[in-house]
Amino acid sequence: IAQACRQLAGWRAAGRPWQVAVNISPPNLVRPDFLPFLLRTLREHGLPPAALGLEVTERLLVENEAEARQTLQALMDLGIEVAVDDFGVGQSSLSSLLRLPISVLKVDRAFVTELTGDRADGQAAFKVVQAVVGLGRALNLRVVAEGVETPEQAQLLWELGVDALQGYWIGRAAPPETLSEQPGGPPGAAARPAPGLV
Repeated sequence: IAQACRQLAGWRAAGRPWQVAVNISPPNLVRPDFLPFLLRTLREHGLPPAALGLEVTERLLVENEAEARQTLQALMDLGIEVAVDDFGVGQSSLSSLLRLPISVLKVDRAFVTELTGDRADGQAAFKVVQAVVGLGRALNLRVVAEGVETPEQAQLLWELGVDALQGYWIGRAAPPETLSEQPGGPPGAAARPAPGLV
């Protein structure tokens, strides 16, 4: 988090008000000193809370729900986006999604990878992604698909109603100084395009 905030402060000083998401393990999220540390770090770097996003694995929904709820609510109240990563490949309870304050569901790349051809597993993956998007809509959550590697996958995901894409098709991981040279936003994620565009 400290490293991400330092980098964000540098980018913002250069006129690039990007957002960065950081993966947080469930044990760290429920530590009593986590929220004070996060707020202190944001203040030290002069960052608004919305500049930072946090991603937690769906394991949190099973193992730490009661402990995490208060911290997640405080994060959401501050305007920090919280995403459930790797959704659909763990043991999460759908009822947990009703109780936990989150803002994003991330479709695991295991499903995105199968979105090719007419094979039975491709059709099944299509239906799973369709169901996750429907669930996201019902709960007023954004849906992000990760692991997008081909334009065909991207087109299918846009047609299914996914809000944003991540993956090698959009951009590969790169050091911060390389990202700083990009003309628009950093590569690696794409928001939903206008209708008819990919």
